[in-house]
Order: sequence, then structure tokens, then C-alpha cells
Amino acid sequence: MDENGMLESNEPEIGDRFRDIEGMDRTDKPIALSSLEGKFILLDFWASWCGPCRKENPNLVKLYNRYNSQGFEIFSYSIDQNSYAWKNAVLTDSLVWTNVIEKPTGNYYPSEAIYKVKFLPTSYLIGPEGIILAKNLRGIELEEKLREVLETTSLDN
Repeated sequence: MDENGMLESNEPEIGDRFRDIEGMDRTDKPIALSSLEGKFILLDFWASWCGPCRKENPNLVKLYNRYNSQGFEIFSYSIDQNSYAWKNAVLTDSLVWTNVIEKPTGNYYPSEAIYKVKFLPTSYLIGPEGIILAKNLRGIELEEKLREVLETTSLDN
């Protein structure tokens, strides 16, 4: 949202500051993306029914386990309409990081609209200062980018 409460009109790009969004965790507690600021954050839009998303989850688990102690966090944002399916996928895929879901208003997901999500999975790698460093990296490309940024930055945990 801009300062007038209107939805941003452009898709966030590399070099832009991240746009804060919020969702409900598995216990219905609200959690904002900004709560992780100061870390390297992968903002990951996904859904339990998305085949490519589920295929990428083992890679995210591996990267989270490898780089979390160096300041890497994941904020997984599900666009599922079925919260049971979402919770089951989180448990089945061992997604231990921050996972949230937003209750849609009709077919409208405000946070998804803020990021202009057109396909799943969609992801943004955000630096500790809140700047978008990369978009839609998966697999080895994501691992290489994480290695690059974590080698050049030291975070105080």
C-alpha cells in the first residue's frame, strides 16, 4: 500500500524495498514479513496444490537447514483456500520456518495482489536492509545466490 492506502501499481523489482505483508500462522496468530527484517529473507508464495512448489520444498528445507544459522529465513506465504490442506502440506514437507496463510475476500488475496503474483511459486530474496536482491530463484540458482550474499555479509544473530 502506498501512503494513501492504495495498492502499489507496479510489481516489486530488484533494488526496491520490500512491501510488508501479513498472514496467519498455523495457530491463527498474525505474523508480518517485517518481523524478520534484518535477516536474509526468502519470501515464497506457494500453495499445497502447486506441483512445482511442492517439488521445490525439499530444496528449501536443505537451504534453510544449511544457512539459517548464518541469518537466512524463509517467509512462506500460502494462497491456499483450504487451510487443512495447507497445514497438512507444511507438516508433510517439514517446513519448519515461518508459514502463513491469508484468508481471501472472495477470490482476492490482498498480499498476493501487493506483489502482483502471476504464477506459483513466486519468490523474492530480500536483504537485511529490506531491499529485494533477486526474484524467482530456485534450486541451484538460489543456493548460489545465498552463498554469494552470505559470504559478503556478516549478520549478528
